[in-house]
Amino acid sequence: MKQKLLHNIYTLALCLIIVLALSIRIGIIAALPKLSQGEGPVYYGELARNLVAGRGFVIDEEYVNSMLKVAREQGYIPDIKDVKPPEHEVFTNFYLLTPGTSALFAGTFWLFGDYRIIYLRIIQAVIDSFGCIFLFLLCKELFSRRIGLISAFLYAIWLPIAYISTWPHHDALMPFVTLVCFYFFVLAVRKKSVKFYVISGLVAGIGCYFQPTLLLLPVMFGIGLFIYGFRKTNLRENAATVAKMTAIMMTTLVVVVSPWITRNYVVTGNLYTGMRGELWQGIWEGFGEFDNPFGVSLNDEIMHQQIQDELGYDPGSFTPEAQAIFKEKVVNSIKENPGWWVSTVLRRIPRTFIYFDQQALWNFPTTDNLPWYAEKRWISFVLGSEFISAFKNGVFPELLKSKPIIALYLLSMWFFAVVPVLLSIVAIWIMRRNWRVLMLVLTLPLYFSAIHIFLFVSFHKTLVPGSLSYIILSAIALSYFYSRLKERTTSINKLDISLS
Repeated sequence: MKQKLLHNIYTLALCLIIVLALSIRIGIIAALPKLSQGEGPVYYGELARNLVAGRGFVIDEEYVNSMLKVAREQGYIPDIKDVKPPEHEVFTNFYLLTPGTSALFAGTFWLFGDYRIIYLRIIQAVIDSFGCIFLFLLCKELFSRRIGLISAFLYAIWLPIAYISTWPHHDALMPFVTLVCFYFFVLAVRKKSVKFYVISGLVAGIGCYFQPTLLLLPVMFGIGLFIYGFRKTNLRENAATVAKMTAIMMTTLVVVVSPWITRNYVVTGNLYTGMRGELWQGIWEGFGEFDNPFGVSLNDEIMHQQIQDELGYDPGSFTPEAQAIFKEKVVNSIKENPGWWVSTVLRRIPRTFIYFDQQALWNFPTTDNLPWYAEKRWISFVLGSEFISAFKNGVFPELLKSKPIIALYLLSMWFFAVVPVLLSIVAIWIMRRNWRVLMLVLTLPLYFSAIHIFLFVSFHKTLVPGSLSYIILSAIALSYFYSRLKERTTSINKLDISLS
């Protein structure tokens, strides 16, 4: 009877947490009904419109440019229905974005019969809210129901995840997808079930249709599995098992993504495209995060113009030809300046674990005129000098008075960047003897850090899924503090009784 009552209490608490998560996400949408920046939603909308019409993954460049022009004039991104298509439409195959978000967008058109961005945002908010359930089940499997409940609550109020889930972008559902993928991987490890490895690889493959950075996640899971099995079985048997399960996950993922890669190859005739044709440009532009000897800027338009000036013609933006040129530049620059390149990698490492710009602040409105929000804004944010000076010169207090929501949002970025990391360090110390399970938990931030130390950290929305591990570790630390406080309170009460 007691167990059943406890089960009902946990179920009710979890339901309330899901409602809280959804309320926060809907509240963000209500606070930001109009989107002021970003070309992505325009492309997703156009692609979704053509998917619904049965034209395939194509766009009309003239129509896209018309919507972007309206966006600049109005100050916010218009809904597709608000901009009339050209009389004679010309469609071209599109390959610069993966189709997941556009397909979901098209689903909202089909479901609601209306071409409005807000429906996609609401659907994403609902989907992401159910991440609380998967996180609860995950922590229950690894630790306890109490830690699971705390983790679910933290997921609900975790503003970086809540905010990004409401943005019509391919990164929006990545925390949720990564969590589901990780959950089935943990189930596979704990239950030694091949079917869960297959499901984990399947979810990772589906996730690649939204954000391709998940492409090698099964490999990191394999490393975590190897450490988890270390000293539990003999080395050769452990290595064989890890190789087999990693191959199962990766094979499943490759099967899932191969239709899209094949389609892009057929469309472009070039393997540089892959899932999205921007890898080498991303690496090259990443040099622009720091002072560099190559004149590189972390800006797509500037780099596109630079290539155009060098060649004397326009190779196109993110085209296979452009990517081949950027690849050559990257390889040559590393050969010529290996020491400088190693220094950039080392300088990125701490920034890939402390997510100062994880909330995609560049999408947030009305921050353009803030003094620390300038050309090198992300470097300044990480160092903190510009942010602190905003307090000293009175700019931030003024912002707090005039636009308190935005000011609190900026402060929340620092809170969610710093406090969870500190709590996670405590949790790592607490779990030092249970290092095998700890390694499983740490696979996520280690993976996303490994990706970004070779790319760039600015605008690193794709680092946000790594904070799932910080949520779990923070829950462990909070549960530990609660237990110690409870023990101390009990001891004091017993002492009071004995003295009386």
